[in-house]
Amino acid sequence: MEGRIVAPSKEDWKGAANLISMEYLNGLIVDGNGHGEVYGNGATWWKCRTCFRPGVLFFHACNGLNVRNLKISDSPKTHVYVNQCDGATFTRVSINSPATSPNTDGFGISYSTNILIQDSDIKSGDDCIAVNDGSTFINATRVTCGPGHGISVGSLGRNRTTEKVSDVHVRNCTFTGTANGARIKTVEGGSGYAKQISFEQIILVNVKNPIIIDQKYDPAIRDTSVLVSSVTYRGFTGTSATDVAIDLDCSSSGCYGIVLDENNIVSAQPGKKTSAFCRNAHGAATHTIPNVLCLSK
Repeated sequence: MEGRIVAPSKEDWKGAANLISMEYLNGLIVDGNGHGEVYGNGATWWKCRTCFRPGVLFFHACNGLNVRNLKISDSPKTHVYVNQCDGATFTRVSINSPATSPNTDGFGISYSTNILIQDSDIKSGDDCIAVNDGSTFINATRVTCGPGHGISVGSLGRNRTTEKVSDVHVRNCTFTGTANGARIKTVEGGSGYAKQISFEQIILVNVKNPIIIDQKYDPAIRDTSVLVSSVTYRGFTGTSATDVAIDLDCSSSGCYGIVLDENNIVSAQPGKKTSAFCRNAHGAATHTIPNVLCLSK
């Protein structure tokens, strides 16, 4: 794929859900050769927050997929959807949208397994990577994120649904100026689980909420909850833009098996100290700055 594909403006859009959809293809390779670009013309859509907005690339039921050396910019909504795929690798994918662009996730992954995103740079107005329901064995390595909302599991459990995510591993990634770093977010009233998740060897540059579990994502509903367990944060280094660098705000059901090890998160403001907050969080913290004395064994 060489050259530049330009999406029509909002006024000229003909109603398709995505600019480019690729479905039921096995062994597909999409190679931009470092020159291929898809431009979503998103600026013509972003002011209308309540409008239906399309994505740029949609991969559905594509097994053995390989996407590499591709640039994607200014999507009206999510840049790359990965849905019901088994075995997909994304390498050297560059995503670029401004921080003010609404709901422009870099990657939105759902009902998929064995997905790898590597050696990629993501700038967006929402999550750099969002791992959603039905996803297992999702890996991100050597990804730079920012601006954006970090790398997120969820949100899970909206509208009292049962949603499940497991075996998500994020390694050797860098967050710069993001609204969150490593985030797990669920909605009370839902059910299911988020488990076997790890974030390791993470570099932080002026990041808000570097480590956050947010189970109060919809505070209006307070009953059942998605169970969060077996989550590891190891090797975080760098600076936090918020005083609370580690925020483990779990539901009344609690989060279990939380491990923090070898982390050093200091304030981006010289002379200030970072802190940790826990609610119903259970696990252990070793060799971690700030001290996480609130974590219950």
